[in-house]
Amino acid sequence: MTAVDVRRSTIGGEGPPSLTADDIARLVHGTVQGAGATSVSGIAPLDRAAESDLSFLASAQYTTEFLNSAAGVVLVTPFLLPAAPDLLTALRAASASQWLLVLVIGLFATSGHLFLILAYGFAPTTTLMPFVYTQIAFALVASWIAFRHVPDAWAWFGMGVIALCGGASAWLNVRAGPPRAHPDSAVAADTIAD
Repeated sequence: MTAVDVRRSTIGGEGPPSLTADDIARLVHGTVQGAGATSVSGIAPLDRAAESDLSFLASAQYTTEFLNSAAGVVLVTPFLLPAAPDLLTALRAASASQWLLVLVIGLFATSGHLFLILAYGFAPTTTLMPFVYTQIAFALVASWIAFRHVPDAWAWFGMGVIALCGGASAWLNVRAGPPRAHPDSAVAADTIAD
């Protein structure tokens, strides 16, 4: 581990210590994409970072937080960097028919989620879950039709585990269903007989 003195002289000597994006890139042996003169004086997670904070993006699952973050400087792991320039290039080069396809996919996905949300108002979750699990089968068929992609052994194993857990959940819910109503006998129901 390397200790680095990050103190900077400020006017009048006041203010927190700060580093520029160029300074940070030199310390981590990285490169700067953007303004190298951007200065930060604190560290915060992506979702709470301000313009004066340094943050870190290590996984693609935090991309939404990254896109919505106000962080002044974000350290990004190398395997996430190549996707951004390629994505922008692909989006700029997309034809009108490709943009139309993206729009149609977005409309179908949005309407499917909307209908599933509305369905929760009409049926219990245990009734709707088998429909949610069919997404896996439809995704498998769609990927084969569109890309001729056949899942590898790990994907089949994962789908099997999900299907097994879904089936077990459905079976346990049916088995432990609501108690059945047993009508009282006519004598027990008659309060006058007492």
